[in-house]
Amino acid sequence: MVYLDLIFNLALLVALSVVSGFLDKRFPRETRQGQLLQGLLFGLVTVLGMLRPLVMGPGLIFDGRSVMLSLCALYFGPWAAAAAGAAALVCRILLGGMGLLTGSLVIASSLALGLAAHYRWKPSLTPPGAGKLILLGLAVHAAMLALMLTLPGGAGWSVIRRIGPPVLLFFPLATLLAGKILSDHLLMMQSAAALSESEERYRLLFEASPDAVMLTTPDGRILSANPAACRLLGRSEEEIIASGRDGVMDREDPRLAAALAERERTGKFAGELTMVRKDGARIPVEISTSVFRDRFGQARTSLIIRDITRRLQEEEPLKRLQALLAETQRLSKIGGWEHDLTTGRGRWTEEVYTIYGLSPDAHPSNEEAIAFYAPEDRPIIASAFARLLETGEPYDLVFKFNRASGESLRVRTIGQAEWKNGKIVRVFGNIMDVTDRVRTEEALRESEELFRNLFMHHEAVKLILDPETGSIIDANDAAAKFYGWPRETLLTMKIFEINTLSETEIRRALETVRDQERTRFQFRHRRADGSIRDVEIFSSRIDVKGKPFLHSIVTDISERKEIESRQQRLLSIVDSSLNEIYIFDAETLRFEYVNQGALRNIGFSLEEMRSMTPLDIKPSYTPQTFAKMLEALRQGLVQQLVFETDHRRKDQTLYPVEVHLQLYSGEGRSIFFAIISDISERKAVETRILRINEELEQKVQERTAELQKTIRQLEETNKIFVGRELRMIELKKRIEELEGRPATPGTPQRPSPQGDP
Repeated sequence: MVYLDLIFNLALLVALSVVSGFLDKRFPRETRQGQLLQGLLFGLVTVLGMLRPLVMGPGLIFDGRSVMLSLCALYFGPWAAAAAGAAALVCRILLGGMGLLTGSLVIASSLALGLAAHYRWKPSLTPPGAGKLILLGLAVHAAMLALMLTLPGGAGWSVIRRIGPPVLLFFPLATLLAGKILSDHLLMMQSAAALSESEERYRLLFEASPDAVMLTTPDGRILSANPAACRLLGRSEEEIIASGRDGVMDREDPRLAAALAERERTGKFAGELTMVRKDGARIPVEISTSVFRDRFGQARTSLIIRDITRRLQEEEPLKRLQALLAETQRLSKIGGWEHDLTTGRGRWTEEVYTIYGLSPDAHPSNEEAIAFYAPEDRPIIASAFARLLETGEPYDLVFKFNRASGESLRVRTIGQAEWKNGKIVRVFGNIMDVTDRVRTEEALRESEELFRNLFMHHEAVKLILDPETGSIIDANDAAAKFYGWPRETLLTMKIFEINTLSETEIRRALETVRDQERTRFQFRHRRADGSIRDVEIFSSRIDVKGKPFLHSIVTDISERKEIESRQQRLLSIVDSSLNEIYIFDAETLRFEYVNQGALRNIGFSLEEMRSMTPLDIKPSYTPQTFAKMLEALRQGLVQQLVFETDHRRKDQTLYPVEVHLQLYSGEGRSIFFAIISDISERKAVETRILRINEELEQKVQERTAELQKTIRQLEETNKIFVGRELRMIELKKRIEELEGRPATPGTPQRPSPQGDP
């Protein structure tokens, strides 16, 4: 019998502890009011248990007060403990008996141990687990059994032997069961608060994102679009949804088919495409898209779109969410009801009949009205209404509801009591159709889940920073991959550990974003492996529950910076070249670039040259002759033209030049590139050489004439000398013949006289 009484008593205490959870929803335990109400509730439960105790003898009673008082002190603190303890102590004094002192000490020890555990374990931060609850139950009831020794007449040992085993067996178990209910409820409230904050954070990220974001299906249907997407396309969300993929994408873009094929093959795509505004204008965009499945297993695609022309940078306010909330409030149907206990009559407003789907002529009883609720909810609402009638305990509950037509609804029902002279004279409340709100909340949770996925799985590097401390509040998977630290490590770091600037400079930048709401920076960031990368950061401020955070999108521009550096070096080389370099448009022929060497020689400024064409400085050409000369380059007949002409300076003087002209095509347009050499000195040298050659030729002619005259004179002289020499040889030969000597060798032989004819 002892065990059955204890079990019944403890079961009552455990069941009644559940009510604490409902009270905690309406009156939070963080408030003084909530703590006092919890104390009164636990005190009431304690008193109820004391009014039906286990009686061991005259004035010697046992109940579950130790369980409830210790748990009240543990979970709700000193104010609740004081209220519950006062109620229990007053009741125990009124009951009197030989155990008055012992019972009062048990109340005090239970509260003291509960408060010690409250300050030691801090349940508001970390609700105690089963081990701690069992430890508290054992400590409280070991102390209770020890206090039995204070009973008069040496009755303590007898009581301990009789009640000790069931007390140590069942009371710690009851402490565990009731405490587990309270811990679970506390964990649920903490999780709900954390979920709410997280959902709000990621919803704001979606709405405030500077990038255009759209949710679509793989077959091209568009389900939703954020304000940035609407601004980008110049359309409303409804128009975007109605247009579908074919209406917003440039179907003539040859890259579109390849992009869709890649996404179908790999589940994602990142690259550049072209989109179409409402006015028909084409916009070059950078798209990152991936395929995922929603909570229902349906295939969905997310599109993150950035206008790479950077023409659209203004942020759209959160109009969609505000409009949704305003529409929900407008469409909410609220009805009032009352039941007069003095007359037994009830009354409904018209809206209550509308919610029930009944005619105003109908007068259902309370039992008939409760029958409209879902079968699983009827006992709960019936119990809550009964407590309202008996104790005045209010309720605020949301249940499934079936109208007279069979239509299923979700309703919120609220009940309160009106007291008069210590009695309940009237109960009243509201009933409202919250179907749309419930559906909206479900859609919102789905949307927040989507936004979270968009943030975490976006291929762009994203960080959320605290502008006050510089702490990294959140980072997506792309950030962990880019920086080389695990995401968990990034969340313990500050931006000062990544940015190479000084902490003072970084804090100044954080304050700028916080105050101006959005801005763009270029920094150098350090990665986990020690490498340094040039990055461009677009950072915007978002507010979560009144606290500012910074949403930063990080883009690696190291390669772009290197290209820009090389381009700058090349431009410097070209600009400092001694040759004249001109670049002019292939269609308009207007100069786009003229280097410093050309400007110094020609005498015009760069601004003046940009309004001129080559015909303005080439007086020897007409538009027709110049166009005819360029046609060979346009037709691709030659790769380069080399010719000489004259240039006219600003002061109208002319100077000869040699022109090397080429045609370049790319990025949808063509330009002419001309390298000009001033050949004034070369022409002067050529003129001097020509004059010298003419003078030399004249001298050569005169010298030739003199030589020719001398040669003729020599020839005449030579003839004279040769004739005389021949006659001398002939005479000498004749003398030798006469003297009878042989002719001198080598002397020409003459025929003998006999041989003469």
